Amino acid sequence: MYPDFLFFRKSGDGVAVALIDPHGVHLEDAPLKARGLARYAQKYGRHFGRIEIVIYDREDNREHTLNLKSPTIRDEVANVTTHQHLRSLFDLAGS
Repeated sequence: MYPDFLFFRKSGDGVAVALIDPHGVHLEDAPLKARGLARYAQKYGRHFGRIEIVIYDREDNREHTLNLKSPTIRDEVANVTTHQHLRSLFDLAGS
């Protein structure tokens, strides 16, 4: 998986990196990519200022940002198995 966006900003004496990956719920590989990014966040999250997945449902025309630095959200995303399961994540805390 290759994330769509990496943002860099000055933070104290260094640089903070935000990894942002938008993905449509309707796409065939959506659950797999969501799980992969959650597992990546579990392993390497300490190196990033932000790791977020933006999920978009074109049927309902809604999007939701999930903060994968949050252990609760990350664990839920890491267990996604179906498109419907991924859609249910719109109800998780996020922006």
